[in-house]
Amino acid sequence: MLPDDGVTHWLKQLNAGNPQAAEEIWNRYFRRVVGLARRKLRGLPTAMADEEDVALSALRTFFRRAQEGQFPRLESRENLWPLLVKITARKAYNLQRYAHQEKRWSEKQLPTGSDPTEDDLIAMIGDEPTPEFVGDLIEELRQLVELLPEEEIKRIAMLQLEGMETTEIAEKLGINLRRVQRRVQVIHALWREKLSG
Repeated sequence: MLPDDGVTHWLKQLNAGNPQAAEEIWNRYFRRVVGLARRKLRGLPTAMADEEDVALSALRTFFRRAQEGQFPRLESRENLWPLLVKITARKAYNLQRYAHQEKRWSEKQLPTGSDPTEDDLIAMIGDEPTPEFVGDLIEELRQLVELLPEEEIKRIAMLQLEGMETTEIAEKLGINLRRVQRRVQVIHALWREKLSG
């Protein structure tokens, strides 16, 4: 497994177009993304797709969008996991929504013998989250923030979830950048422990 600073290195290599970077990031995060997808798909029959399918789709989307330059602020491991969580949650949500809307499937048939692509699914069911999904996601994030031991750490976590970089957080809160980075490490360690348990 790569050390944490190795992830930052491989993200830079990924942005530079190094194909080995995708493999290294894949090796580091695939199992974690599968575990996350498993939790998101609780109770959904796996005949159509399972957590590995969701993880594969999420990582494929991440790598494709990264190659297209859609993540210009993705420069460190601190940004990677929240992004993978977001993509995976969206994939799991789309699969759940698709599974519960078989009627639409029968109204919009695909050619016989073909598996639906991600674009086919989105075209058929849309990609906007339901209020229930948004509510569940907000509640899950609230619980993760509540796990954190101090108000300063909770505030840093909220700002990071809003998409702010560590340098921006340090400036906004008027604290040392290194302090923010240490706090982010604590946040990620606690969340990894919670999400892997």
